[in-house]
Parts: sequence; structure tokens; C-alpha cells
Amino acid sequence: MRRPLILLSVVILAVALLVANVAWWMDSEVLDNDAFVESAVVALNQPTSRDAIATIVVDRLVEEVRVLVVVDDLLVSVFSRLLGTPQLQDVLVLVSQDLHQRMVSGETGPIIIDLEPYREVLLGPVEAISPELASRVPGSWFRAVEVLEGGVIPDLSPIAEKGRTAGIAAVAVAVSLIVLIVAVAERWWVRLGAIGTSFFVAGGLSAMALSAGAETVVAVNPGTPRAVLVGNLYTELTTSATKRSLELVIVGAVLVVAALVMLAIDVTSRRTAS
Repeated sequence: MRRPLILLSVVILAVALLVANVAWWMDSEVLDNDAFVESAVVALNQPTSRDAIATIVVDRLVEEVRVLVVVDDLLVSVFSRLLGTPQLQDVLVLVSQDLHQRMVSGETGPIIIDLEPYREVLLGPVEAISPELASRVPGSWFRAVEVLEGGVIPDLSPIAEKGRTAGIAAVAVAVSLIVLIVAVAERWWVRLGAIGTSFFVAGGLSAMALSAGAETVVAVNPGTPRAVLVGNLYTELTTSATKRSLELVIVGAVLVVAALVMLAIDVTSRRTAS
């Protein structure tokens, strides 16, 4: 009776630790506004992200003024460099805050940025080539530039309401199962081995899930600027979760090794006694 109970506890404990790890990450890194904005700004500041945003913005501009297609590469380069300057950091922060608000509230609609203050900087290279081309860009276009369509923003409002509760419940279950394993198992090497196995499996599954998630989010629009943005944002947001998963694996491995050492000592002691 003890062995099946311990094995069942190991499985449930691994699941509880997995849920607790994911819930902690969602609550502290994704649902928390300050943490999300900080990570999002870091992700959007990466050169590949700046190039992706610049490409999206310039594509929108070329749709309005088709003749600008002859200088679209130049515009992408200029806007990408501009995004890396302190002047546009506020724009990245506003985009990140708007994105987070829509994710946790379930609001629909595109993310819009106002580039009117940077109109002269953006059109400067175009004016240097052809003032006539620059004059064709309507001033109103800069006041409402769509960066992301509303349909691509995930709705996390259901998770925002239930995630923390699930995390607390998972931690309570995990603690209870650890106490149960310690109480039921007769030897310490069994206790440490069972608990360590749960930690190792939970960490390994978490790492695998995060890796699979990265491939999934990028595969939605492969090879597009949007895929670059989503991929960089996902990588930045999951950095802490990946570290926590590796910590679970390490703790589990240490406990299992300790259990094996204790088992070896126990076997040696029995042989000596006999």
C-alpha cells in the first residue's frame, strides 16, 4: 500500500510543481504591469525588434503613399535607428503598456502610436532625395500609425482571474504531498528520491513546454516582422520561467543523488551487519 501511494504522490507532486511554476511566472512576469512593461521594452529595444517595427510602420506608410516604395529600405533604416534613441523610448513604453492592458482586459482593437513629433526626422532623408516625395505624405498619417492589429493580441483575462488562485492551490497541494511522502516513506533515501524525482520531472516538463511555446508563437506568422516581435517578446518574458525550471531540475537532481548516496550507505551497512 505504501509504494502505490508514494508513486501516486510523486506524479501529483510533479504536476502541482509544474502548475505552481507556470502560475508564478504568469502572475509575476506577465500579469504584473511593471514587470511586463520592463521586459517588453527590453525585447522591443533589440535590433531585430526595431527593424521589425520599422518595417511594419514603413509598410503602412507605403500603403498610403505608393510612390515611397522607391525609398522604403532607407525609411526602414532611419526609423530603426530612431527607435534606438532616447527620444523614442517613451513610444516603446506606451506600446508595451497598451499591449499589456489589452492582454489582461481582453480589449480588442489595434495598437496605435503617434509619430507626429518625429515627422521631420522620419521624412528628412526623403526630403534630401526628393522634397516632392516628402510633401506627398499626409500629416494626419503620423498621428495614428497601427503597429499591431487587435486580432493578434492574446486575451489573458480568464487567466488573470484564475491564475493566482491556481498557483496558491498548487503550492498548497505540493506542500501537503511532500509532508505525506515524508510521513509514509520509512527510509530517508525513499523520501528524498521521491521528492527529488517530482522536482526533476516538473522542471524538465516546464522547460520543454517553454521551448515548445517559443516554436508555436513564431510559427503563427513565420518569416514576418510580427513573428520577430512576438518571438523576442516571448523569449524575454520567459527568461525567469526558464531559470526557475532549471532550478527545479537542479534541486531534483541533487535530491536524487543524495537519495542514491544514502541508499548505497544503507546497503553497505546491511551487508556489514550481516
